[in-house]
Amino acid sequence: HIPVIGKGVTFQLPHSPDVWGMMCEADLEEVYRTRSIGYRLSASFAVFMLLNILLFTLLNLFDVPAWFILMLNVFYGFIAMKIFYSKQVAPIMDRIDTVTNMVQQIAEGEGDLTIRIDQEKLANDETGEMARWINNFVDTQANLIAKVKVSTGDVQQMNGELRVASTNVKIHTQEVVKQAEEMVLAIEYQLQDVRDAMGKV
Repeated sequence: HIPVIGKGVTFQLPHSPDVWGMMCEADLEEVYRTRSIGYRLSASFAVFMLLNILLFTLLNLFDVPAWFILMLNVFYGFIAMKIFYSKQVAPIMDRIDTVTNMVQQIAEGEGDLTIRIDQEKLANDETGEMARWINNFVDTQANLIAKVKVSTGDVQQMNGELRVASTNVKIHTQEVVKQAEEMVLAIEYQLQDVRDAMGKV
């Protein structure tokens, strides 16, 4: 689930459904480098605060009335909050909702392990890392279930073979018992003939 970027190339081996990728070390570091959510939010908040300080300083230099400064600060705070929410908070919430919806679909959809989170929608932060590990976890479970399914098929096949062998043994045993009974009956007839012959002597 690692995207191939930069000068990386992808290739596929014959008779294999997997697509492999080759990247240089710098590109690989770029993929693995995680940008922390806390760092991004803190940096954005610091930028908005710095702009507010600069705005307040400029207004004081031009001797603007205090009520106008207050109104402008309130307006700036509202606009900054809207931008901060739409550009920073909302995308994080959307990514978390995507992961939550995937897990909910697996839980409520009779264990459908074909569901995956689109790799192109993942960010290089904690939410993207969590989504990648969830995809890996689902892959592992799907492979495990596939192996169990194959093993179950093998066991069922062996059970069928054992049932056939048991039936054959039962049939052969019945035939042996029948032949033994016929042999005992023939011996009894012979003994009776011997007794009859001895009685006539």
